[in-house]
Amino acid sequence: MERQSIGVDTFSAENIRNCEKHILSMQRRLDKAVADNDKEGIRETFDLLTKRSKAVVILATWRITQHNVGKYTAGVDGIAIPKGQSREYQNQIRHRIMAEIDIGKKPDKIKWVYIPKPNGKKQPLGIPTLYDRIVQEMLRIALDPIVEYRYNGNSHGFRPKRSCQDAMSQLFLKLAKEDRPRYVLEGDIKGCFDNIKHEHIIDTLEDWSVPKWATETIGKILKTEVFQNGEVYDSETGTPQGGVISPLLANVALTTLDDFCNKFGTKKSNPIVRYADDFVIVCRSEPEAKEIKEEVAEHLRCKVGLTLSEEKTKITHIYKGFNFLGFNFRKYKTEIKGGKVKYTLSIRPQKERVKDLLEECKEILDSHKTATQENVILLLTPKLVGWAMYYRHVVATRTFSRVDGKLWDKLYRWAKRRHPNKSKGWIMNRYFQRTSERKSHFVDRETNTKIPMLGKIPIKRFVKVNNDYRVYDKDPQSIEYWNKREYLNAFDQIESVKRKRLFQKQKGKCPHCKRGITRDDIYEQGMHIHHVVPKSEGGIDDYSNLRLVHTECHREIHGKKSHGEEVLGQDKV
Repeated sequence: MERQSIGVDTFSAENIRNCEKHILSMQRRLDKAVADNDKEGIRETFDLLTKRSKAVVILATWRITQHNVGKYTAGVDGIAIPKGQSREYQNQIRHRIMAEIDIGKKPDKIKWVYIPKPNGKKQPLGIPTLYDRIVQEMLRIALDPIVEYRYNGNSHGFRPKRSCQDAMSQLFLKLAKEDRPRYVLEGDIKGCFDNIKHEHIIDTLEDWSVPKWATETIGKILKTEVFQNGEVYDSETGTPQGGVISPLLANVALTTLDDFCNKFGTKKSNPIVRYADDFVIVCRSEPEAKEIKEEVAEHLRCKVGLTLSEEKTKITHIYKGFNFLGFNFRKYKTEIKGGKVKYTLSIRPQKERVKDLLEECKEILDSHKTATQENVILLLTPKLVGWAMYYRHVVATRTFSRVDGKLWDKLYRWAKRRHPNKSKGWIMNRYFQRTSERKSHFVDRETNTKIPMLGKIPIKRFVKVNNDYRVYDKDPQSIEYWNKREYLNAFDQIESVKRKRLFQKQKGKCPHCKRGITRDDIYEQGMHIHHVVPKSEGGIDDYSNLRLVHTECHREIHGKKSHGEEVLGQDKV
């Protein structure tokens, strides 16, 4: 593996898969060293991963220059992956960057920009060079098994194999029963990423047995100078948003908050649920909530250098409800037999998120007034399905149906604007189709593409991650648990019947790279349906001729075919 990495096929699907397998075996080895408190083993394996492994350099380069959304954005050195260029040319740039990787080198200055936020304000974003982003990804890969072992089970943000739905499900368990706490402290930290004490991060990593040279390197990353409007500024606090390693370091810093909150709970239950810098603490009374707020604020200020926002940190009764990660949590009064009153917890999509979705759909329609009906459907479908799959685990059927109704109105107005002199009947016949439920569906009859009906997406309870299993534990039972969970979560994320059948037929794996198809792949629209025999050559839309593959694998398959190389065939699946 280590000897054959660099070359023409460095970034092929097969080589990336081999790199991932090799790195995972090393991460499991590192996890065992942490579990055994084997400090020498931690140092040796960490050094092997970061200083001597070609596989880590390749994988980090591939992730940053191919999958990262900032791959086309240059830092202060002006180097970025060029858009629209051939794969071969892009790979030349990747190889050039890889040849210069030195993990101990002082980072270049960070380019500081401001990006607009939904509320009209601007958010600062630090952009390291591509080179420094790759170095940060290499460190993140090696740090992950160490910090994962130390994290609290109540933290869910920016961690492998955890999601917002895990945090939502855990909060449901803490609040659902009748005898559970009725007040919540909604925590909001002022400028979390910008104000964390560097010393606290470094001290925590040293306590967790991260090698000295690595903590010194991370110290250099944290103190990297910032370039803004022609001026250079020192960085004394914080871990800039935009840095690949920043979310991990923020989690490291805030683990002290998770552990601190143990004192407010019971032996079996810590009252905090945290996702990155957003957190909720459940409380039994308003006085208890006020006391906890003061103690938490003092702990964050003294230990981490952070302050709570007085304006946004609230104490709320569960009967009034609160929002967390786009979900609205609230207990509603219900009457049961005998006139007895009961309060039932209901989790629904946050109203503001529904409004945002409809606004985004309106913007798409307004900016594509002359687009074909098929293109409009293709633009709207991923956004609608992705949004619905995020909320399909809560009480959302009515909300989905309301979105369908509001969107129908917008689609009708879009069609009417194209044909102002046509009657309603003509427009309905041209752009819509009656369904068995006596509703009309926005359908392009030529291609049979249609807008998905969110109201038909079934609601299914999300199963929270089991904290008893470590992500990098090499125990066969743990490996089996994560493999099974990954398969089921990915399958549940698929809305299309055709894709579900292909996923099952392929046992959850991409037949080109042999890697598993994950929940994130589905959610981020990172999958394509590939025709083994192209339709242009007489291929049919039958399951025997279809394969569900990663987007990048699909491009690689067609790239090989265009060069006359052998491609994926039926006999190889």
